[in-house]
Amino acid sequence: LSFVLSSIFSVLVFAAMQMYRQQLASSEWLTIFGGFLGHILFILILTAVGNFENTIFGSNFQTKLVPEVVFCLAAAMFASGLVHRVCVTTCFIFSLVALYYIN
Repeated sequence: LSFVLSSIFSVLVFAAMQMYRQQLASSEWLTIFGGFLGHILFILILTAVGNFENTIFGSNFQTKLVPEVVFCLAAAMFASGLVHRVCVTTCFIFSLVALYYIN
């Protein structure tokens, strides 16, 4: 259930970022907010991937740094890059802070 919900919410966040791309790139604070939305997208994609792998491989499987976290971070940074270049940097910073607290 969590896999489905996080997948749906990640699509919604990505769609919202693309719909409001011009507004998010219009000012300095909204660009930072675009990076924050990218960080939310990162958390949602990571949750979806982790729950999918737990469903497939069993409950003892853990999400690892190199394949899963890096892929999810790259996907969120790419989505943020479609909005503005500064969104990529703020998405990266917010995502690293969130990853520290998730672990």
